[in-house]
Amino acid sequence: MIKNAIFAGSVLALLAVSLLYAYQRDIIYSANIPIGSRTQIDLPSDYGMSNYEQVKIVTKDKLNLDAYLIKRHGDSNIYKSNKSTNGTTILYLHANAGNMGHRLPIARILYNLFDCNILMLSYRGYGRSEGSPSEKGLKMDVDAAMEFLKQNPTTKNTKIVVYGQSIGGAVAIDTAYRYKEIDAMIVENTFTSLPDVVEHLFPYVWFIRYFIKDSWESKSKIGSISVPMLFLSGKKDSLVPPKHMLELVTIARNNGGKFKVTSEEFEDGDHNDTCAQKGYFEAIQRWWKNLAL
Repeated sequence: MIKNAIFAGSVLALLAVSLLYAYQRDIIYSANIPIGSRTQIDLPSDYGMSNYEQVKIVTKDKLNLDAYLIKRHGDSNIYKSNKSTNGTTILYLHANAGNMGHRLPIARILYNLFDCNILMLSYRGYGRSEGSPSEKGLKMDVDAAMEFLKQNPTTKNTKIVVYGQSIGGAVAIDTAYRYKEIDAMIVENTFTSLPDVVEHLFPYVWFIRYFIKDSWESKSKIGSISVPMLFLSGKKDSLVPPKHMLELVTIARNNGGKFKVTSEEFEDGDHNDTCAQKGYFEAIQRWWKNLAL
């Protein structure tokens, strides 16, 4: 009887691991959560940002991505060659669920605080964007977004700040690692790597970390990034252990970034509500002002 129970338990564990492996990208990239995320996308004008364009960004593998270019109040669409007079553009890289429309309330605050352009996109497989998400695919999405920023008259000579939340933070780190055009980076509640998160969430089947298709290996890249960085961390994050952010901050500081790394922790911040904590946007504002962006 005990043997049968052990066998049944082993079969269930194997089945669970098999399902996790087969559907891992559906879990990692929760593009269909909440219901309606693929079809219902709010507009910037719904949040008082009427100076925007809804654009299609085409990737190297010929997928159409849905994006918003929200233009700063002072934009006159006249080409200027000096970054310091042409303003700043935030490349907003959202978290693993929903679409870009769900982040418009945050974008509105950043927009009003800093009078900046904001490029928001729904990754492949999110919102109305074509394709299916993967690490390789999201990197191509960013490549297309960066090319758009370099070509568009409104953004082509602005400073570029990448802002990423959760998995968007991993995308932001990879972007700052690969692109010298990035001037500064903000990351919120991101992880050292996806396999590290999987091991934390499923400690009893930790070995499945070796079967994760997408790694988003941030801890091996962060030390090579030389731009100013702001890390925003919720100390009660129940999904990504706060120690992941601490490790990223430590690596960044130990690799020559001591004077370029700012870290802010929010005592009651959980994974999805850190941006709602008291002092969150004030922390970004202090950092932004010190950099004179």
